[in-house]
Amino acid sequence: MSSKSTPAKSTSTVATRSSTEVWLVGHPIDRIDEQNQLPTSGMALRRIYYEMKVNKATLPIACGAVADEILSFWEKANIVTTAKPHVVAKLKTIHQEHVRVSKHKHRRSATQVGLETDFTLMMSKLFDVAHQDWAHRTKIEEDKMFLIDQRGPRQMLMTTEDMSYRHAVAKRVKRKQEEEHRYQRHKAESSAAASTVAIYSDSSSSDDDCANDEASYQQPRQSNIKTARHQLSDSEPC
Repeated sequence: MSSKSTPAKSTSTVATRSSTEVWLVGHPIDRIDEQNQLPTSGMALRRIYYEMKVNKATLPIACGAVADEILSFWEKANIVTTAKPHVVAKLKTIHQEHVRVSKHKHRRSATQVGLETDFTLMMSKLFDVAHQDWAHRTKIEEDKMFLIDQRGPRQMLMTTEDMSYRHAVAKRVKRKQEEEHRYQRHKAESSAAASTVAIYSDSSSSDDDCANDEASYQQPRQSNIKTARHQLSDSEPC
């Protein structure tokens, strides 16, 4: 009995795995297990298919969940990334590319074989979501070297000590940047306040000058009027 039941279980397991396997992608995964490297496009796509096939999520929801998971790896590596909506859009793109290649998978033309080869190669490459200005914004040299490695041979690994050190350094750099920003803002506000006082002072001086000019202008007019009246009075006959 036991000898018969064992093959039946094995056959069932093989059938189940075969039914869940995605062509050119592999078996869907419920999480990205590679903790010491940045995820590849293949890992990202297997996660998308798990969300869609097992959790019955729509493509946008699946891509949103996978985007959060992928960004957490980049945060650990201390490398600045593009915004989440761009990551979601890129995830949708690789899914659409898989759908496009799958349309004619039964054809064995040179064009189809070439598409499959290119797609398989892309699956092994880094799912790159680095910010376009990442080199300038990444302050730690080891972080820059790590991303360059992940884009190429993928031989470097993140250790717990590396991540702790990088985050400590990143916090210090961020704190210094914030202090510099506050200093520059205070400097700008002080300069603006001084300019306002100077403008107000100049305006007050101008008002005083105008008042003095007006007073000095009106006084002669009153004196001239009195003098003219006296002259008229003297000229009248007695």
